[in-house]
Amino acid sequence: MLVKRGFLNKYQLDIALELQKKIGSRIGKVLILLNFISEEDLAKSLSEYFSIEYIVFNNKDVDKNLARVFPEEFARANLVLPIKCQDDKIVFVLNDPLNFVAINKIKSIFNRKIKPVIETESNIIFLLNYSYSSIKEEEPFKLIKIF
Repeated sequence: MLVKRGFLNKYQLDIALELQKKIGSRIGKVLILLNFISEEDLAKSLSEYFSIEYIVFNNKDVDKNLARVFPEEFARANLVLPIKCQDDKIVFVLNDPLNFVAINKIKSIFNRKIKPVIETESNIIFLLNYSYSSIKEEEPFKLIKIF
């Protein structure tokens, strides 16, 4: 699909597939490591291929109370995070739409319909860091806002 869409050529794909065999990583990650595609190009392509919306979220979009119900260690290990409730669904970000373990974990914890959204790995990490930051880290920012 990435070759068809012009994001890379067949030669680059062959190089990436060879490296993938050696390091045992997902092909998308290898393509990014080789600078053959960007995280955004991969996310958009996955979004199109799996018919899952691609949205760039920021920290203001995150319901920290909802996110903190989800186990931090699991969220970080699987790069998945519940973001908000919308139309009686749990909207959550992930960068691997084939991570059924993470998808099922969200379903079981919240016991609601879900809406997965594709996001880049780096932005998911940013959102995870924001969501699981401690209250002590937030207090100086609250004081600044008061004054």
